[in-house]
Amino acid sequence: MPENHGATHAVCPESSSRRPACAVPRRGNPQGRASAWRTLFVASLGFGMVGAGCASTGSQSAGNNTPARNSRVITSADLAEIMVSDAYQAVERLRPLWLLSESRANLFAAPEVVVLQNDRFFGNLQSLHQIPISPIREIRYMPGTEAMNQFPFLVGAVGRIVAAAIVVSIGAPGP
Repeated sequence: MPENHGATHAVCPESSSRRPACAVPRRGNPQGRASAWRTLFVASLGFGMVGAGCASTGSQSAGNNTPARNSRVITSADLAEIMVSDAYQAVERLRPLWLLSESRANLFAAPEVVVLQNDRFFGNLQSLHQIPISPIREIRYMPGTEAMNQFPFLVGAVGRIVAAAIVVSIGAPGP
């Protein structure tokens, strides 16, 4: 009979012989298996949260070395990949949700998405049709409060309730 080296085995209910498959340690947590699964679950949940946090930084896409796309920016490289003639068509193709207003209406005016060109008020969404694709460097989306904080002239001066702003940058980057 092989040596036991201090391990104790329980007797299997099917027979009176001692078998290693029925081994149950006397010491330790009797719920060891459940505890191990719980620990594994908590650890994987923690790693998942850390992974989600790293993924949200947007530094790299998973699986390749290309930069992750920013959902609030359309770059000139993005524009080069599509065949459209104006900024409205580009936004409609690449970020269609930008064209929707999520704010509630007010008694006097409905909130709207405004367009700025080179940080100056340009018009409403339809004005994007007037901006050709070729000179665009970047198109950026800003929620209403962020846009009004960055561009204070939008508050009351244009007579609109700003739900969001689409900021189109044209020409060479500034200093």
